[in-house]
Amino acid sequence: MCASKFVNDVLCPNCCHVDTVQKVSAIVAAGTSEGVIGGRTLSSNYNISESEWSLGVGSFAGSSVNTTNLAKKLAAPELPPSPQANEMGCLAYGWLIFPPVFLFFLYLQERDRTKYRQLVQEWEPRIKTAKEKWNCLYYCHKCDGVFLPGQVPLVSIDRMGDFLYIDT
Repeated sequence: MCASKFVNDVLCPNCCHVDTVQKVSAIVAAGTSEGVIGGRTLSSNYNISESEWSLGVGSFAGSSVNTTNLAKKLAAPELPPSPQANEMGCLAYGWLIFPPVFLFFLYLQERDRTKYRQLVQEWEPRIKTAKEKWNCLYYCHKCDGVFLPGQVPLVSIDRMGDFLYIDT
């Protein structure tokens, strides 16, 4: 077992270093950035055949989320996204082409939603417990693994998901 001269140091259980250890939630927060951009544009064009100028005005908007590979690997456990269906496509073409096909797609959509609700009810408590455990995790950059302070096993990032659900 590793020992430190400072009480609050979190040491890697594998290499006993303190300077290569960082809280997982801090890595994910620092490795994720969101951006929004927007603006207006002004352009001028000259039409040679009519010998006249024209002005154009436009606007643009966009957003993005950038995440480092390490932040993606260390991300907190989440429920899968809920199933989405293209309802407008079903409405527009289903009734026109063949009403039973439309009804069949509605049935499939409702079945998927029901399965998802059951999945959420089953997994929500486990994911909550796993997130609480994730909030206590530390990562060692030297050993490329995660651990809970005071516990000996260092777990590879590839096995972090399994580790979070043990005893949940």
